[in-house]
Amino acid sequence: MNIIETNLSFGSMTKRTKTNRMILHHADATTCSAEDIHKWHKNNGWAGAGYHFLVRKDGKMYRLRPEQYVGAHASGSNSDSIGICFEGNFDKEQMCTAQINAGKELVAYLKEKYKISKVQRHKDVCSTSCPGASFPFSQITSTATTSPQVPGTAVNNNQLGYRAHCQSYGWLGPVRDGQAAGTTGKSKRMEGLKIDVRNVGDGSAKLEVTAHIQGIGDKTYVIDKYTHDMVIGTVGQSKRIEAIAIKILEGLTGKHIKYRIHVDKLGWSEWKYDGEMVGSKGLSIGIQAIQIVIE
Repeated sequence: MNIIETNLSFGSMTKRTKTNRMILHHADATTCSAEDIHKWHKNNGWAGAGYHFLVRKDGKMYRLRPEQYVGAHASGSNSDSIGICFEGNFDKEQMCTAQINAGKELVAYLKEKYKISKVQRHKDVCSTSCPGASFPFSQITSTATTSPQVPGTAVNNNQLGYRAHCQSYGWLGPVRDGQAAGTTGKSKRMEGLKIDVRNVGDGSAKLEVTAHIQGIGDKTYVIDKYTHDMVIGTVGQSKRIEAIAIKILEGLTGKHIKYRIHVDKLGWSEWKYDGEMVGSKGLSIGIQAIQIVIE
C-alpha cells in the first residue's frame, strides 16, 4: 500500500473503540484535494476532514483524518466505521480504471487489517444519493480471486518478494523467488513494481534498481527493509517500464541477483545479472512481466 501522508492539523477528536465496517462516499466535486476537503469540513465547524481516506482520480491514496479516530462522514454510523471518499461526482461522471483499482486495493487492505467484511455506501446508512448512481460499488468491493497473473513455481526459498502494477489490473498479488510478476499474452504494460527484501538473509539486504520509464527516462531507487512499499515506476500515469537493471548493494555477500522480462510479441528475454540492463529504451516496447532471483 502506498498511502500518502498529508499531516493535516486537526482539532479535538475521540478515539474509535471498534471498527466493524467501511463506508464509501464521493466528494460531490469533480476535482478536489485532501486540503480542499479538510478546509470544507473545518468550515462546517468540525475538527477537520471527516473521511479517513481520499482516493483521487489518478489512483493516488491520501490519509485524511487519522485512522484511529472517530470520523465525521455518516451521521449515526461514525463510531464503528472508516470513511473513504472518492474524488468526483458519480451522479454525473464515470470512475476511471486507476481510481477503481486504487479503491479496490484500499478496501482489500482495510478488510485484512481490521478483519472485517462489511462495506457500505453512504446512502445505505443515511438519506442521501452519495456516492452517486454511477459509483462502481461492486467492482471496488469485489472479493473475486481470479487473477490474470500466472506466477508459476518459486525456484528457491530466499524470500525475495515483489509485485507488479499492470495496465487495467492495478496491483497484482505478491510473488517471490523467481515467480512471474505481471501478465503474459494480454498486451498489458507493467507500470510499477515493488520489491520486498525484509525477509532476505539477515534483513540487511539492500538493492539498487534502475528503471527506464516512458517519458521520464532512467530513474534509480534504493530498496531495503524500510522501502519495501516504494513504487518503482509510476501508478496512475499510464507510463510503461521499458527497461530495468537490478544489483545488490549490501547485505548479500557472495550472492548474485538475476532477472528477466517478458515483452509483447518477443516473449521472455535472456537472464541478466547484477546490474545489467534488460529491455529497450526509446523503442516504445514495455515490460509486461518480470522474474527475479537471488542465488
